[in-house]
Amino acid sequence: MAVRNKKLTENEALKAAAERAIKGNGRLHLAGLVSDGGVHSHIDHLLALVEAVKKLNVPKLFIQFFGDGRDTSPTNGVTYLETLLNFLKEQQYGELSTIVGRYYAMDRDKRWERIRVAYDAMIAGIGEKSTQEQAIELVKSRYAKDETDEFLKPIVFSDESRIKDGDTLVFFNYRSDRMREITECLGMDRFKDLHSEVKHPENLQVVGMTQYKAEFPFPTLFPPITHINVLAETLAAQKVSQFHCAGIFPLTYF
Repeated sequence: MAVRNKKLTENEALKAAAERAIKGNGRLHLAGLVSDGGVHSHIDHLLALVEAVKKLNVPKLFIQFFGDGRDTSPTNGVTYLETLLNFLKEQQYGELSTIVGRYYAMDRDKRWERIRVAYDAMIAGIGEKSTQEQAIELVKSRYAKDETDEFLKPIVFSDESRIKDGDTLVFFNYRSDRMREITECLGMDRFKDLHSEVKHPENLQVVGMTQYKAEFPFPTLFPPITHINVLAETLAAQKVSQFHCAGIFPLTYF
């Protein structure tokens, strides 16, 4: 609704992130899964955030692009990449920083060696060098070698786009489980588990689209909402017996 009604510029956490960037080094990153799979994130949210951050007058914007290929076609990432690049060109604002598959950036099972691949790329530019103009053809060449979106090894762009001291990072995935490790490593002391030789940037601020874990200290664009007087609660108050059932049904049923 915030995207559809163009209300993101009124979001207090996003405004605070933008203000921090403006008063600091002028740099803000948007990081997350770029696809229309709708399971962890949505590209429409990313594009709306780009537009909002521009309107909030942040001088420099960088995009950390995580390839999907799991909730979407394994080679559809190049389409999302083209959409994003065209939008950035249209806005005359923002640039790609890193392209890396979710296999590395979105691990959730403490396989820190995977997270390290994304971490080292985002911070130190460890990966295959490219330019914005060459990005699409480079991803297509990876497909030709059977390297699909989920498993894209890092493609990195200008040194200026790396995550640096004092940067502000906004993660736009709304599902929490696969954002915990990467945000811990960037925003807390968990990076020590990576055994990376890369120097961790100082004074980073991580912001989440939603609350990734209650114990995390990160600001959140859309914090949890507790609903009261929902149907089940109302029925229970009236001492009406209930049976709740959830399941997965074969598509042939429908």
